[in-house]
Amino acid sequence: MTQNITNSYAHAIKSIKQAILRSRYQAALLANREMLMLYFSIGEYISKNSREGKWGTNAIEVISNQLQKELPGLRGFSATNLKNMRLFFEAWQNAIPDATNRQLPTDDLQNQFHLIPSNQLQNSYNEPVVDEIIIRQIPSDELDTNQVLNRFVSIGFTHHITIINNAQEEKERLFYVEQCATGFWSVEKLKYNLKI
Repeated sequence: MTQNITNSYAHAIKSIKQAILRSRYQAALLANREMLMLYFSIGEYISKNSREGKWGTNAIEVISNQLQKELPGLRGFSATNLKNMRLFFEAWQNAIPDATNRQLPTDDLQNQFHLIPSNQLQNSYNEPVVDEIIIRQIPSDELDTNQVLNRFVSIGFTHHITIINNAQEEKERLFYVEQCATGFWSVEKLKYNLKI
């Protein structure tokens, strides 16, 4: 009888452990997807404004420094990373059509996020919010059904930048995205396979 109880506990522990690990993995995938979509959107916004000559030569550095001041402790938004977000968008904008198929006004950040003008917002005291722009997420149920896009968003930003910087052709880049996603490659393994 004691053996049956012990086996029952062992089975329960194994089942709960698998559920916890599965949930953690799913949460990490969803968080990664959201970050990549944010980086893609920011990259487009930066690309359009910097490439079309709307911004001056040090605009990205100024924006990065101001973000650091306004959001102390913010990580991942250095001038280098903002430039990498632009590179990320520019490298993938035509390769991943489902990520860019929404028709948003030209002043909006693309795809998953759009800007809400401050005059349309109110604070908790029903007063208009001044000098603020909020980025609001737009639901994207169709992203879950696209296998290529699922693989695309399942690997990290560092993986993407490594691939972009070391694989010139779109097919080659997509090959490495698939290998990283299905083979769970670390950045080190990716670099090894890219022969960096």
